[in-house]
Amino acid sequence: MNSNPTTPEPRIEALSAITLATRDMERAVRFYEALGFPMKYGGADDAFTSFSFGHSFLNLIAETRGPLGWWGRVIVYVSDVDSLYRKALAAGLAPEFEPRDAPWGERYFHIVDPDGHELSFAQPLAGTISPRAKADPSKRMSISTVFEGDPAEVIDRMRRGTPAHVVPLIATRYGLSQDGFIRMLGLPKSTMKSRLAKNGELSSSERDRVYRAEKIWQRALEVFEDEGAVRTWVIQANRSLGGEAPLSLLDTEPGYELVLDTLGRIEYGIVA
Repeated sequence: MNSNPTTPEPRIEALSAITLATRDMERAVRFYEALGFPMKYGGADDAFTSFSFGHSFLNLIAETRGPLGWWGRVIVYVSDVDSLYRKALAAGLAPEFEPRDAPWGERYFHIVDPDGHELSFAQPLAGTISPRAKADPSKRMSISTVFEGDPAEVIDRMRRGTPAHVVPLIATRYGLSQDGFIRMLGLPKSTMKSRLAKNGELSSSERDRVYRAEKIWQRALEVFEDEGAVRTWVIQANRSLGGEAPLSLLDTEPGYELVLDTLGRIEYGIVA
């Protein structure tokens, strides 16, 4: 039982990722690609590869020190990681360490179940993206730590630099491949590939387009109340937009405003 009646019980909120160890990254990547898992980061020659499935991730990590003695871990998001840690202790369980802030933007602790499976319970940290998180995109980055929150804080974060690896995150939200999203926004493909490979930051122009895409997602979801409907609407040619797809208009501020205006009219039943 919770000893503090004013503190809400911690909630298990979402499966963030499953991370599996592999002796042969190339073989493992071929296997999951053959099954249709969309790759979001890494590849056959990398030590860490991430595939998306729904709103979660399947990660592969190279284990080359001999026969596999570690199968991997399940990463679970919770509402209050410290409260869950205290709850585990009260139940007589033995977490491996106290909750700690990770440089990739999460607070977490590990615990092993009775059969030896490692579980990581985590809670995204609000506010900033650490330098190490920018340097290592294999660590889970949250869109909310880039473009959401108090407007003054968002402005400050964007001025300090927007990591290019927010692009595949938003592409996944739209159900698009990374290349497809880059193409729809009219971003230079070779430049973006270079920025992603070097863990670089977006230019101000690139940042603004990606920011608009995130805001359009939020607004369209309010209007359509269905993610599938949003994903269909943003890529289809629209007569109200001069025959162009909504995402393709986000390269300019007037185009962005036109898309917002069209969503407003749809909301009030003025256009189909």
